[in-house]
Amino acid sequence: MRIRWRVAFGLISQCVLVILLFGGITMVQLKGNIERDSDQLNAKISNQTLISFSYISDDIERYLFNMCRSENITSAMMSSSGGYSSSIVIKRFLYSLTESTDYVAGAYIIDQEHGRFSGYAQPKANVKVDHVRELYEEGFFDIVRDTQWCTDEDGNIYVRRDIYNSYPYKKIGYIIVSIDIQEFLALVGISSDSETTICVFSSDGDLIVDGSNGSVDKHLLTEAYSQAKNTIGEVQKYKYDGDVFDVYVDSLQSWRVMHLVLEKDKLSSYYAMNNTIRIIGAILCVLSIVLSWIVSHSLLKNIHSMMKQIKLIGGGKANKKIEISSHDEIGELADSFNQLLSKLDSVNQRIIAEGLEKERIKYELLNLQLRSIQTQIAPHLIGNLLGALSAYAVVGQTDKVESLSIHASNYIRSNAKCSEREYSTLVEEFQTIDNYIAMYQEIFDQPETYESHFEQEACRNMLVPSMLIHPLVENSLKYCGSGGTHGMANIRISAKHTEKLLELRIEDTSSPFPEDVLAALEEMKRTGEDTEHKLGFGLAGTIRRLSLLYGDDYDFRIVQTDEFHKSIIVTMPVEYADPSA
Repeated sequence: MRIRWRVAFGLISQCVLVILLFGGITMVQLKGNIERDSDQLNAKISNQTLISFSYISDDIERYLFNMCRSENITSAMMSSSGGYSSSIVIKRFLYSLTESTDYVAGAYIIDQEHGRFSGYAQPKANVKVDHVRELYEEGFFDIVRDTQWCTDEDGNIYVRRDIYNSYPYKKIGYIIVSIDIQEFLALVGISSDSETTICVFSSDGDLIVDGSNGSVDKHLLTEAYSQAKNTIGEVQKYKYDGDVFDVYVDSLQSWRVMHLVLEKDKLSSYYAMNNTIRIIGAILCVLSIVLSWIVSHSLLKNIHSMMKQIKLIGGGKANKKIEISSHDEIGELADSFNQLLSKLDSVNQRIIAEGLEKERIKYELLNLQLRSIQTQIAPHLIGNLLGALSAYAVVGQTDKVESLSIHASNYIRSNAKCSEREYSTLVEEFQTIDNYIAMYQEIFDQPETYESHFEQEACRNMLVPSMLIHPLVENSLKYCGSGGTHGMANIRISAKHTEKLLELRIEDTSSPFPEDVLAALEEMKRTGEDTEHKLGFGLAGTIRRLSLLYGDDYDFRIVQTDEFHKSIIVTMPVEYADPSA
């Protein structure tokens, strides 16, 4: 075989091998990165959805619990005559309950002792009073539990709560609220227009929220959940009717969130880029063949010189440029190969830039999550506030209405002031929490006691990240009543400092943290990730925020002195507010 053919064959083989190897490695890495980023994003979305749903469901259940304790309602239901005055009281109660929130479409009271049914539904509600009456008569709501979430065949969501008379203590009926599905899904953050499907199941495996809004077969949803429910926090593959789905299930308390995504939709960007890279690879292969014919007319000396430089470039021991001084075909080949290397370098740079862009997006997503700490309470707060104001107004407790309105006004002003800035003074942070606790006590009678204290006066003007303490206090309030000697929570926040460090302490008497939560805390401080999703949004978001702002110059620890007393201690560098600002 002539030298020109051997050289041509050798160059073609090397070029094609490099292109295939580079393209193959690139596509494997790209596919892995896309799958990993998609899984992480879906996990974060599922976790956020689960947290939002848990907060809203807790609000609904607490609100129903408080409303069911109304003496006016129990007295009206205990009235054997069921006269006009009792009917008016019940109708006003149902109207107030329905109009207090956007996501409550209707409210109904069942008087089991006298066999009476009362209901009110908003004009825009999909579920009418007659439909609920039919479900009641069919025994749909004959459930043993005091509180139960359920759905009918049409996917309408209901929450049922038993009503008890205080004296003599006995069950006299139950209250039912129907949920406006669209408003509820929007508040939770579930969209039926998304390429993925998010569903909420109860701990018993009942489908409560169908995020597809009926566009996905319910059999598919229930079967996929049944397969993945025992692998919480892991992505499972599920085949259905020739399609492959990724199924991710997360849990919190008594709720389960399932994230379902069609695999080909998840990898759509990969398939598009795969075709592009294949075309580029084909073009580069054709270009290598053309260049090999030119190289065949070159001198053997220049061929050896060029191959030597190619090997050096491949080993990273030389600049990415072939230095050939000849002006013949070898020189042209060298120039063409340099252009090829430049294009490959551009591709690498683009891939690197895309990676940096992904990191930037992750950074912005984290900032959005951290900023959401400032706003996630607002919907629940407004709902509870309006509900409480409405309830107090209905029973004529004007002093309660006035007091709660003052506390709410003070909290909204102070919260808005802190939310506008990245940093706030510690006295502003404490004032915001003071107003929030005062309002919380008015609505829920929790906590039993509360105290904020500066051990040194200088602490008042020290700067801290805005709304840093709020989610930690909110975490204590969430478990009010689950610990302590009297079933009530006692909360105390304090601040002290040394020359260089500021220490914040949140003490309460709610239930202690489980061992797995404490282990997850140490893991997140070490790795920056809550892989098991044990900490919840408040704790995890606060730790990420501190890490982002202070690096290794902060400390976050939990101290549990006994079964009913725990403290969250945050340490950070001392920074004073600018007096001239």
